[in-house]
Amino acid sequence: MESRPKQENKKRRKVLKRIIIVISALAILTVAALALLLWLSRDYLVWNNSPRPEIAPITVSGMTGYGADALYLVKMAEQVHPIFIMDGHLPSNYDIVRDEFLNAAQNATSRQEFILAAYRYIMTLQDGHISGFNLFGGLGSNGITSGLIAVDWEVRKERLWIVGDSTDIEVIEIGGIPTAQIFDVVDAHIFAENEVYRLWNHALYTRYGTMIEAAGGEILGDRAVLTLNENGEITTMEAMLEMPEARTEPFSISAIAATYDFIVRHEIFDDDIFFIDLQIFYLDDSIEETAQYIEQAIENGIRKFIIDLRGNIGGDSRAGSRLLEAMGVSVPTSGVLRRFSPLMMEVAREHDILSPFESAMLSMFFIFADGMLASRSDIGTSANPNDVFVAILTDNNTYSSAMMMAYWVQDGNFGNVIGSPSRNAPSSFGEMLPFTLPYSGLEVLISATHFSRPDTTANQSIVYPDIVADPNNALDVALEHLRNRAN
Repeated sequence: MESRPKQENKKRRKVLKRIIIVISALAILTVAALALLLWLSRDYLVWNNSPRPEIAPITVSGMTGYGADALYLVKMAEQVHPIFIMDGHLPSNYDIVRDEFLNAAQNATSRQEFILAAYRYIMTLQDGHISGFNLFGGLGSNGITSGLIAVDWEVRKERLWIVGDSTDIEVIEIGGIPTAQIFDVVDAHIFAENEVYRLWNHALYTRYGTMIEAAGGEILGDRAVLTLNENGEITTMEAMLEMPEARTEPFSISAIAATYDFIVRHEIFDDDIFFIDLQIFYLDDSIEETAQYIEQAIENGIRKFIIDLRGNIGGDSRAGSRLLEAMGVSVPTSGVLRRFSPLMMEVAREHDILSPFESAMLSMFFIFADGMLASRSDIGTSANPNDVFVAILTDNNTYSSAMMMAYWVQDGNFGNVIGSPSRNAPSSFGEMLPFTLPYSGLEVLISATHFSRPDTTANQSIVYPDIVADPNNALDVALEHLRNRAN
């Protein structure tokens, strides 16, 4: 008869053997499940060996100060931005521009010098979202400083005009140099997705003392001298520079939404036109309440809708799709390419977008793939069973998800766009992720997704309105247009 110690040893070995079998079985099942998922996703994954631009490895190391910030920015960009896994988008001179940026940053003696060098590098990413939301989280004390000129002006036909009672006052020089000279410096630093964006950049960035000085102009402390041409009469005036308030919180749509008086409101015109004023794409109770009002309006026979997206910077596209869904509309499908990255995973976990299991599975996907084509452009998914007609009002500030809603309507052929073109290209990068530079503490926002317009035969760089109108008069034009429609 075996002794008790031997019996206990046998039992322990049996238990250990069973544990090993169970663990092995779980491991085999996990690998099999992953293999099955990879096989099922094979047409949607961007594999590690898929066609992409070839970039030279970074050879510098041991950088300090702004050089450390530059190196971190470059590494994060190459790890997060989708342009690096898309063939045919990255400029051929990327390596040269990148290395010039790293050298310039290492020798930078001021924050402004570093930021201007960073903007030149970021130009290579072909990303208007980064330009539009200002690379370093704003243009206050945590971004481009030196203040901005507090004069209301606009760019028309490559010339700068003061907006006011008289529309004939042209700004021909700022700080002693021609405005065109400042425009050139803006073009060299700030990416524009189309011509509308380029002119918008001119009007915005020409205000900044940093850009004026970079172009060779003179800033006199807290003011600059403007040279004006009013019907042939040349005069000068001093314009004050104001320092915009720096953002104190990390970038988020919720923080921006909190600054609005309302997210969405609605009213009925002429008993049969449902007007929606959507200020920002943010999912809150007012979106659902408006959707319910829309559903009731549909039951009451209303089929004409106007959605005002003038000045709407975008946000969560689900806010727009919910309103259209309430009308019975199914939108066309945008192409969506998401880049996999540790930063994407980190942000997703912080916002409870991924469960621990999904996070673990996605981490294993990283071994084989760099991204996923979440959807392909397809106008065939569009449907309008209630035969509604939706007029979308746009201007050059209709952006991101707001621009997406405009092309949904246009590509889905259940309405039209009225107003002026947006600076945001319908096929572009978006879904920005934040990170912080180690030396300066500056916050950077960088895109992780590329969106493609549903109609692949349509213009991919700009959405032209079906009815071009002064944005200030777009609502009146839309009302007149819908009053003359049969339904």
